[in-house]
Formats: sequence, structure tokens, C-alpha cells
Amino acid sequence: MTTPQPNADRELRERVVYEFLRAGAALGLSFSLSLKDVGRLLQMACFHELRASGRQLDTIGRLLGISRRKTAQMSKQLKRAFLPPERHHTLPRRIEFVLWAAPLSVAKIRQALPDTNEEAIRDALTQLIADGRVVERTGRVVVYERRTPKMRLVRDDWMSRIDALGHLVMSAGDVAHARFFAGDDEPAFARTVSMHVRPDDVAELNKLYEEIIWPRLVELDEAAEAADDALEVDVALHWAPKDHIRTLIRSLSDEEPPS
Repeated sequence: MTTPQPNADRELRERVVYEFLRAGAALGLSFSLSLKDVGRLLQMACFHELRASGRQLDTIGRLLGISRRKTAQMSKQLKRAFLPPERHHTLPRRIEFVLWAAPLSVAKIRQALPDTNEEAIRDALTQLIADGRVVERTGRVVVYERRTPKMRLVRDDWMSRIDALGHLVMSAGDVAHARFFAGDDEPAFARTVSMHVRPDDVAELNKLYEEIIWPRLVELDEAAEAADDALEVDVALHWAPKDHIRTLIRSLSDEEPPS
């Protein structure tokens, strides 16, 4: 991919962000969210990302161009509306990630996740063991070993699915940034295939993943376990009816105000 020219950088950055925002806008419109609601969520998402990066409120206020009072209000709203359930479901995923290379003790996990206390880590490990995603190995020091991706479990509660959605969308953002702005410095690959499929053949898409794609991903992951130069990558494979959300938007009544 050709590296963008300096005078085109701003336009390109805005166009890439705009395409992601259009997807969020389309989803919001399909639920009849008002422009005010969507704007509020966008503001909270910007605040959330900066807060998660470790910035203090004063710094966030300067970066977002908002007052100290506004940042304090958003901090309270974030803790009340988003953080508790997200932390509960994201910490197990983070622990699985740090266990990717080798089994670790609680102390080592704590070193890798300095923003998390030991009690929360032990609670998350208990959950991971109960789910069959991590096993405890006893010895001179008790260590915890990741069982995925050799074994994967689909969790049905909606907060876990929201967490998975966030992971998918964020990986799409990583791909977009790498493809448009990193040149050949970062490995990234993305393809979207528009095709037709008969209703009776939809099950073949699931079968393709279960019997061909997933086993090969497991083999690649296992081959990388002993490699010092192994890359950590996110692989996203998905399919859905084309323009599903926009179909919902087109069906909205022009006379009915947003709820």
C-alpha cells in the first residue's frame, strides 16, 4: 500500500475515522437513538479510552477540550454505567493473554497487570478455572496455564458477548490503522467478500470455520509457542447478511421521533 502524502494525512485520518463512525451511527439509527444519544456515547468512548491509557482528569480535559467539571462528571458516569461489568469480564481475557507464552504464578500475573489487585486476579482465575479456560499446576510454586485456543468455550451472558464485540471492533481498528498508516512496518490483512449463499447452505459457513479454519489456527498457535519472535495477532472471521443494519434504518418511520 502506498504511504499517504503529508498533505493528504489529515483528510485520510478523518475519512478512516468517519467510516468507523458511520458503522456506529448506522447501528444507533437502527435502534432509533437520537443524535444527542449518539454524541453522548461518542464523548464517553473518547473519555474511556484516555482514562484507560492512564491519563489524569486534567490531562483528559486538555486533550478533549472540556472543563474540569465536565471530566469529573464523565468519570462518575463511566464508573457507574460502564466500568464495573466491563472489568469483571475483561480481566479474565487479559489474564489469558499474559498466560499465552508460559504458565505464571499469581505474583507474575500481578507484575504483568500492575493496575489490578491480587484479590481481583484470584477471583478471575477462579472463574477461568471453572470455565475450563485455565488449569492450576501445583509444584514448588503454584502456576496457572492457559488451555485456549486448544479449547474454547462460548459464553452466553450478554456482558461477555459485549466484551467480545469490543475485541472484534478494536481489532478492526488495529487493522485499519496498520493498513492505512503503518505501510509495510506492521503485518495486517483484511478482505471482505460480497457473495450470495442459499439459505440451506448457511450451515456450510459454520462448517468451514469449525472443520478447516479453526483447526489450522490451532496448529499455527501451537507452532509459535516456542518461538522467541512470535507475533501476537488478532484474527477476525465473520459473515452476516449484507446491509442488515441499513435495511433496518430504511424501515424506520419518517414520522416517528427517536425514543
